[in-house]
Amino acid sequence: MRTNNDIIVNGEDASASITSEPYSLQNMIGFSITASFVGGTPAGTIKLQISNDRADNGAPPSTWVDLLKPTDSSTAISAAGNVVWNYQNAFYRWVRVVWTRTGGSSTLTVTANAKGF
Repeated sequence: MRTNNDIIVNGEDASASITSEPYSLQNMIGFSITASFVGGTPAGTIKLQISNDRADNGAPPSTWVDLLKPTDSSTAISAAGNVVWNYQNAFYRWVRVVWTRTGGSSTLTVTANAKGF
């Protein structure tokens, strides 16, 4: 079994909105993502977006949609702490994290883990 474990947002200032790098799920069957807000009082919404773009020639995906099933991935944030998503049978090609700030500040780190064959 193959696993990936990568930091896709590395200690960035969450006093501005942040979009992570695309995380490849190709040949993966499930993934888990942890977003950690450290310090301060962040205010906003964090969510997952997915893409099935081929992204040929190393180009990044250009078509993104909010992950809504099996449950809405959007989570309101009003304090430092962690948010974890865990998806099985994830047959998307790409996933990314989008932080939309409405107030406050913090530091954001996002770690992605995927398993496949």
